[in-house]
Amino acid sequence: MVVEVVLEENLAGKEHLAAIAAVLVLCAPTAVRQRRSRARGGSTSGAPPIQS
Repeated sequence: MVVEVVLEENLAGKEHLAAIAAVLVLCAPTAVRQRRSRARGGSTSGAPPIQS
């Protein structure tokens, strides 16, 4: 789609690329937060630890 937008003036293609970029920007903080918690040894499932 990027190649098509570069080669031809395609407004619909530009709108699709803008939407994809917006979703990536909105999802980035959550992904970074999850990676940091896993790196610190957090639970991978998000569930509290089991106490026996």
